[in-house]
Amino acid sequence: MWFTETPWPPILIFIVVAVISFVIAVSQQRKIYLLGVVFMIVCSTVSFFVERQIVTEREKVEAVIHDLGAAVTELDIKKTMDYVSDSAEWIRVDIRIGLGMIKTIDRLSISDLDVTMKLQNSRAVTHFRANGSWTIGDYAGHSATRWRLTWQKEEGNWKIIKVERLHPMNGQVIGFLMPQ
Repeated sequence: MWFTETPWPPILIFIVVAVISFVIAVSQQRKIYLLGVVFMIVCSTVSFFVERQIVTEREKVEAVIHDLGAAVTELDIKKTMDYVSDSAEWIRVDIRIGLGMIKTIDRLSISDLDVTMKLQNSRAVTHFRANGSWTIGDYAGHSATRWRLTWQKEEGNWKIIKVERLHPMNGQVIGFLMPQ
């Protein structure tokens, strides 16, 4: 596991050390400190590229949320079901009913995404907002929704095992298919 979620904390540390080395090199007229500046710039660059190669479990869950959002937007029930655990049959039923009622979903945006890893990275709880426009029959509308999903790693893939739809204002749990 990488020690940061983004490359910026180590890069900022390397840059601060480089600036300090540069100030010392200029003020004391010692060129050896310029090697420290070059070394810190190299470390910053390496840190950036190494971090891009390392994907944490938290980042994998975040990516799965966005992939799930794309599957829902396409109203692709089969693809959406790929993100649900086989043991979560009630969730599968609710998804089939919900997506079956919707004619179109436009401009779905996922925001305020928070991922909490649990049980030595074998479970994750995600909390996020999903806002978008939709059409059911002849009725079109826009919804602001909040969701809390519990995920479990099954055979190397993240699968939903629990879904809680939350009221967008007060955060209380409301029914999956209930109007706000």
